[in-house]
Formats: sequence, structure tokens, C-alpha cells
Amino acid sequence: MREEWLTLSGLVVVGLLLVLAQRMRWMLAQRRLQLERIRGERLVNQRMRNTERELTSLLDQVQIGGEGSETKAFACLLRRHEDDPSERMPKQGRFERLAERLEMVLQTARSLALLDPITGLPNRHYFLERLQWESERSCRIGKPLALLFINIEKFKEINDTYGLSTGDRTLKDVAQELRHLIGDDDFLARFGGDEFSLILNTEDLDDRDEAAVRSYAHGRAFELLEKLRAQASTQPERIKFNLSIGIAISDPCGTTAEEMIRRSDSAMVMAKSRHERHISVFDIESDRDAQNNYRLFNALQSDISHAPERFSILFQPIVDARGQLLKVEALARWSNPEFAAVPPDVFFALAERYRLMPEFGRLLLAITLQELKKLRQDLKQPTLPLALNVSASQLAQEGFGTMLLAEFSQQRIAAEGVTLEITESAVVEASVELTDNLRRLRRAGCKLALDDFGTGFSSLRLLMWLRPDEIKIDKSFVMSAADDLIARQIVRLLCTLSRDMRLTLVAEGVEEEVLFQLLREAGVEHFQGYLFSAALSHEELAASEGCFPPRYPPDPVIAKKLIESESKVNRALKLQPGGAA
Repeated sequence: MREEWLTLSGLVVVGLLLVLAQRMRWMLAQRRLQLERIRGERLVNQRMRNTERELTSLLDQVQIGGEGSETKAFACLLRRHEDDPSERMPKQGRFERLAERLEMVLQTARSLALLDPITGLPNRHYFLERLQWESERSCRIGKPLALLFINIEKFKEINDTYGLSTGDRTLKDVAQELRHLIGDDDFLARFGGDEFSLILNTEDLDDRDEAAVRSYAHGRAFELLEKLRAQASTQPERIKFNLSIGIAISDPCGTTAEEMIRRSDSAMVMAKSRHERHISVFDIESDRDAQNNYRLFNALQSDISHAPERFSILFQPIVDARGQLLKVEALARWSNPEFAAVPPDVFFALAERYRLMPEFGRLLLAITLQELKKLRQDLKQPTLPLALNVSASQLAQEGFGTMLLAEFSQQRIAAEGVTLEITESAVVEASVELTDNLRRLRRAGCKLALDDFGTGFSSLRLLMWLRPDEIKIDKSFVMSAADDLIARQIVRLLCTLSRDMRLTLVAEGVEEEVLFQLLREAGVEHFQGYLFSAALSHEELAASEGCFPPRYPPDPVIAKKLIESESKVNRALKLQPGGAA
């Protein structure tokens, strides 16, 4: 009995010891968790203190420069958004002060992410998000969306003339005036550079079909321009500026945000060419023609970036009366499997309209110079001159002259052997960039040809200003000279003018024997046209060995009859009242 009692007591003691051990183990685990929690809180407090010290140090920075300039620059941005210290609570705890500063950092980050720092308007990123939302909503409820693209004309000239600070002030003035003129529910943003975007609120319109929204948007745009002009007249000390506005209206079935931007930008470019109204509404019907076809534009843009082999360069000979090669003019061609042969004037118009010319021009220049080197080598004429067409946008592009000369140098082609062909319309408005590019290229030795001479309104003035080395008679004069006496007289006058001014005169579009003989009799010595040769590849040109006699040799009998008929008409004109003296 005693042994049983001892055994039971032992078991009880062992059980108690086990319970106590388990209790101690649980208490130790709880203590460990408590220590870890305390350690975590200490780490958090330490991080909070470190964050507070960093924020205090950041906000106390005054100067910018030296090491850590990014940190100091951010400090200045934060201080711009900091409230007046005098308005704070006289007593603030450490955590309250830290929370306030964190809120200020978040507010600053929000402003930097969504707002334009110069104008205070929503920036491009904010606008794109809003336009995407509005486009989806427009498609969902079947309500057309109106987007205005607003451009400050000649803004670069303002920057160049008065400085960047004046340019920034002009942006602020435009933003402020537009903000005061639009409705509370309209959304105005700075798209970038000298461009603003305005999403019009059309909720209050009784009639929300496309025509009504189109009329409403045009009226709002006209009202903006009129009010801005009226305000400018009352502030003579302000920098004068003009605005161009392009308008896009979404389709009834909905239009993507990207398409709306493209349409409004295209309309804005058209508005800039209108010297009176400065407003253009994108017309979906005109978008179906070749120059506005978005599929064609998309293919062109894609090929420029990803399929440059689809572009080629042909050379059309410029010859003397015997057909001997004097020079070649580079002509671009584009072959895309989705489209039939696209005329150069169409794809160049696309590139100009949608601002692809900088990249497109560099691509074509590289192909041209490579093909020219091969042609010179095949013809064994290392100095064969090249005529290179230059567009208005390229001439007005800053640094274009430097880029062109760098390409010549890289390809080891002398600038003296290149004639730049420009049209009258390309230089009708001389900008600082255009003048600088021409001066740089002429100084390097490039020659200058005035192409399509006579089609503009300032030909004689341009001759005085540009002092070109060459004049190319417009095809309209050349092709009508056989039947039109006035055109024939103009050609003769140009021959005399070019001879007196020591200019080279080239007749383009020479396709008929009669025309060729007339031009020869008038004194023209350089010719270009299908009578001699079409545009050829460098291989075809090399096979000709540089000789392109006219397909129909001059007939002395025909020439004599033409001269006699011209003399009779001249005498008849002199006998008429007001005839030529």
C-alpha cells in the first residue's frame, strides 16, 4: 500500500513538474514574442527618427549645387509647396510634425506627377489618362467628344528673340487666359512645348449629335480667339502671339484617344496654314483621301522605323542639248506590299503633315548618298554633281545644316558637288533656323537652286535675297510654251535674266520635240524630262554611260516654222492697243 502511494505521489510530482515546465516554456515564448515586438517597435521608431532627420535636413537645405544636388533640388521643390510656417500650430509633437511633412511630400509628388510646373495646368500624362476615360465614356453613352488642340504660333521665335524666361511667361499668360475663358467642366491641359489640349464639356447641349457638337466646338474656338484678341488690344506691353486651333469630334461609334489626338493635331496643322481664321475642324470625309489616309500614314511610319529597304532612290538625268549627262536629281520611291505605287507627292505630304520629315529625311539622305557613291563609281565620274530636294520643314529644322554636312563628311562627298533644290514656298517666311541653315550650307560650298520658279508670289525678291546658283523653270511654263505665247515670252525673259545674273537655267518637264526646240531657240541649255530619260536606278544610269540623246532629234524645218510663227504673233501683238512695245 505504501509503495502504491509513493508511486502515485511520484506520478503527481512528475505531472506537476511537466505542467510547470510547459508553463515556463509558454511564458518564455510569450516573453520572446514581446521582446521581438519591442525590438520591432524600436526599429520602427528608429526609422521614423531617421526619416524625420532626413526630412528636416532636406527641408532645411537652402543652396543648390555641389554634392547631392538632386536632393537639394528636391528640397527646393518641397519648399515651394510648404505652407507658411507662421500658420502652424505653436506646439507640435514629433509625430504630428512628421505626419505633416509626409503629407507635404505626398502633395508635392502628386503635383510633380500630374501638373505642369510652368503653367500649373494638368500635364500630358494627366491629360492622356483623362482623354482615355472620356473617350471610353463617350463610346459607352454614345455622345460625341470634342477635343481642341491649341498651338502658340511662332513660339520658338519668341524664345529666340526674348529669351526662355519670356517664353515661360508667355506660356503662363496663355494658360491663365484660357483658364479664365473656359467653363468649369472643361478640361484644359498643357500637352507639351507650345501646345495645349482642351476637352470640351458637351453635357448641357440639347442636341448631342455629331453636327451639333461640331458646330458648338467651332463656336467655342472662335470665341476663345476673339476674346484673346480683345484682351491683347488692352495690354500693349504684352508679347503678341497668335493661336491656331485644331478641332476633332469623335465618331458616333466611338474614337480612341490616340485617334482623337491625331485628328486634332492634323486639324491644328491645317489651321496654321490659314492666315485669317486659324481654326480648322477635322473632316472625316477628307481623311479618306490619300494624304489623310491613316492606314497609309501608319504604314509609312512603320516602314521608316522598321523597313527602310522599302524606300529607294532613282536618279533623273539633267543633260545638255546633246544629251550629255551634267547632273542627276535624286527622287525617292516607296514600295509597300499593302498599297499600290504611292506617288512621292502623297507620301511626302503625309510625312510633312504628321511631322515625320526629320527622321524620314535622314533615312532618304543616307540612301541617296550611298546610291550616289555607287553611281559615281560605275560611271567613273567621282565628282558627278547631285541635285537634292529639301523641304520647307527640313530647312526650318534647327541643326539641319549641320546634320547634312556631317552626312556629307561621313560619306566623303564634297559639299561643292551638291545642289540643294528648294521651292519658293519653302522660303516665303524666313525664320532664324532657315537663315542659319542656308548660311551654313552655302558657306560649306553647297549650291542653291530655286525649284519650280515662277509658281509663287515673290520670285524676284527671292532672287535678290537667296542669290541662287540655278533656276529651274516650272513645268507649267515649259509644257505650255509650245502653245502659249505668254509662256514662251516668260521663258525668253528667264533666259535673259539667268544669262545676265550668271545663273544656270534648267527646263523641267521636257517631253516633246517641239518644246525642246523652242527651249533651245530661246537660249535654254540644260534640260530634264522624259524626252531624254525617266528616273533610273544607278545600275540603269551606269549602263547608259552618261549619254541620253533626245528620243526625237531636232528637226531644222520644224524649228524654222516655229520661229516664223512666233515672229508673226509678236508683230500682231505690237500692232494691238496695249500690245508689247
